[in-house]
Amino acid sequence: MANILDFVSLMRVRQWYKNLIIFAPAFFAGRISQLGMIESLFIGFLSLCLISSSGYVINDIIDAGMDKAHPAKKNRAIARGAVGKNWAATFAAILAIIGILIPIGFGLGMHFLFLAAILLALMQAYNLWLKRIAFLDVNALALNYIVRSFAGAAIAGVVLSEWFFLGAYLLALFLALAKRRADLSALGNAAKKYKAVMEVYTLPILDKLLQISAALLLGTYMLYTFQSPAKNAAFLLGTIPLVFFCTFRYMWLATKTRHSGGISPGRMAEDLPIAISGALTVFLFCLAIYF
Repeated sequence: MANILDFVSLMRVRQWYKNLIIFAPAFFAGRISQLGMIESLFIGFLSLCLISSSGYVINDIIDAGMDKAHPAKKNRAIARGAVGKNWAATFAAILAIIGILIPIGFGLGMHFLFLAAILLALMQAYNLWLKRIAFLDVNALALNYIVRSFAGAAIAGVVLSEWFFLGAYLLALFLALAKRRADLSALGNAAKKYKAVMEVYTLPILDKLLQISAALLLGTYMLYTFQSPAKNAAFLLGTIPLVFFCTFRYMWLATKTRHSGGISPGRMAEDLPIAISGALTVFLFCLAIYF
């Protein structure tokens, strides 16, 4: 019989970090310290987290049969039979409804509500269709981050720059490709049983796509730092070697891992060199924008 911990596990709270990008537009626009901004963004963050969790539950319902044979996913609540599919579907609906009602109740505005609804629809489209189409699957995952970014911009009342849009998209694409690469490396030919797209993806193809996305990401980042409107933009030049280091090290981790999901972006903080470099980068951005 299911208990509350089984339902909590379905929410994949560890993946809520993906919604932290909602804070980025206000931070880069220099508005994160404005009165009430953090509170509004946190409410929006909670809304997107519940909507995301709804998508994760639906994904587990659809993939339950394949997850039972997966070395890691077989322990998920639905795959091991701890939560029935009907109960899970009801839970997913509740999460989605609460996620949509939160911005209505707290007055986050119609723009945010519209974007929250788009994220919900996009995640379900991914679960039902997009994740089965190679190359479109990783682009759909990247688009999720763009929608989250626009949601943050709607709360902050800012317009996303072309550099932010392109940088966020390329970063999300890079991370999605790295995850596919890690899964294929860990599972080998067996990966085809768990993801239809693995019929198309190969290690050489994913390595080339990783290299292309990394090159575009780093080029975009350098151009952003050169043209940044920040008050003390010179500090941003110091972030360039740090960002290069993080990108190169993440690529190395992606190619050396032998554990499915071992390169999850949410676990980057567990790698001390990346964590330190990331903290220094954020510190330099604070100096550039707020001091």
